[in-house]
Amino acid sequence: MMKISSVLTNWATRALIETPDFDIQECVTIQFGDNLLYEKFFQEIREARGWLNIQNEFRLRSVRAEQHKLIDLLNEKIESIYPMRNDTFARN
Repeated sequence: MMKISSVLTNWATRALIETPDFDIQECVTIQFGDNLLYEKFFQEIREARGWLNIQNEFRLRSVRAEQHKLIDLLNEKIESIYPMRNDTFARN
């Protein structure tokens, strides 16, 4: 079972690799993926270790609230790794 942080890192990296002209000022959902892809993302997060902690910490009581928070967390992860983008992805 993966940790939430690992799932977020994997998806953030994937978004940056698959979207070469990624604009950090825009939401990830506008630039990367589709509904089916995000359903897979939500499922991976819900199966990850630490999901209950996230639900409790942010008092997520509906699916919509969960999805908005998860997209926020993914955007934050992308922002944190974005500066390393050129160095890391140039080697791949």
